[in-house]
Amino acid sequence: MSFIIILLMKTKKDNLILEGVVASSSQGNVQGEVFFYNGRKELPQNGGNYILVTKYALPEIADVILGNDCFSGLISDNGGVLSHLAVVSREVSMPFITATNRALDVLNEGDVVKMDASSYLGGKGAIYKK
Repeated sequence: MSFIIILLMKTKKDNLILEGVVASSSQGNVQGEVFFYNGRKELPQNGGNYILVTKYALPEIADVILGNDCFSGLISDNGGVLSHLAVVSREVSMPFITATNRALDVLNEGDVVKMDASSYLGGKGAIYKK
């Protein structure tokens, strides 16, 4: 029995591509298509299921997630649990993993990923490639 449990745990670890800090756990686990935000004006249409990925947890991104319901999660390379974006993401119940340090290097726009932000605030968050 313990062999099966170890095997299942290993399989889950194999898809792990990034780790970071949970800035908002809210819904815990979400899945969506990667969308890189770099200040551009053309955003996905409402109703999609995207994970917004950015280098910095800038306050201006709060306007993007508040004005568009197609985002189900946030990932940033840099930022913290007390950033403006972290506070806003908690207010709108959107999972947010920050301080990944290399999301923009590892992920490609259009990748489908699963975010595990079910840990406590400030705990370890994980991103898996589907």
